[in-house]
Amino acid sequence: MDKRLRDIYELFDEIFSALEKKEKRLKELIAIADERIELLRSLSKGQETSEEDFLGQPIVQEIISLYRKGLGTEEIMKKTGRHKGEIELIVNLYRVRYESSSD
Repeated sequence: MDKRLRDIYELFDEIFSALEKKEKRLKELIAIADERIELLRSLSKGQETSEEDFLGQPIVQEIISLYRKGLGTEEIMKKTGRHKGEIELIVNLYRVRYESSSD
């Protein structure tokens, strides 16, 4: 009976540990989703923004910095872990808003 009880406690500890890991990952994913929502809100307002304001988002800074260094979409995806569509959206918005206006 003691061995069964010990086994149950060990199983409980394993399950609890797994749940804690899942909770941590969910919190990370929620933070990422919130960041993306904020980015989309700021980009979809339809208002002109300065390049400084546009680059105020950490993910935008990272992607544009890599883009300016000459990295392509695939390379940026590998370095940032972001999806292709997100990178292309940010780079294209940057190019249309700020690179074409400096010509």
